[in-house]
Amino acid sequence: REHMQMTLGLRAPEDLPPALAEYSIALADGIPKYVTEILAELRKAGAIEVTGPPTDRKCTVVTVDGEDENQRLARVTIAAWVHTSMVGKCLSLLESLDPQEAAVVKMAAVFN
Repeated sequence: REHMQMTLGLRAPEDLPPALAEYSIALADGIPKYVTEILAELRKAGAIEVTGPPTDRKCTVVTVDGEDENQRLARVTIAAWVHTSMVGKCLSLLESLDPQEAAVVKMAAVFN
C-alpha cells in the first residue's frame, strides 16, 4: 500500500481506495514493478483519477451508471496491456510452451 501511495503521490496509504488496493495487490502478485504498471495503465484508461494539489491529493476509482468500484475495476481489459512487463512475461511464457500445450492453455483462457 505504501508503494501505491508513493506512486500516486498520496499523503498516506489510507488515502488509497480499498477496492483499488485489493485489485492491485491481487493482480501484481506482490511485485512492486507490476503495481507501478497497473496504476499507470488504470490512469491511462481513465479507471482511476488522482486530483488535487500535491499536499492534498485524492485518488478515486471512476465509476459510471451506478456501478461500484469493484465492478469498474473488473471491467478493465488487462489483455490490452501487452507492452507491460507483467503481461509481456505471461505472453512470452505462453509462447515458449509446446504448441499443443499452448493451445490447451489458450482454449482454457477463452472458456474460463
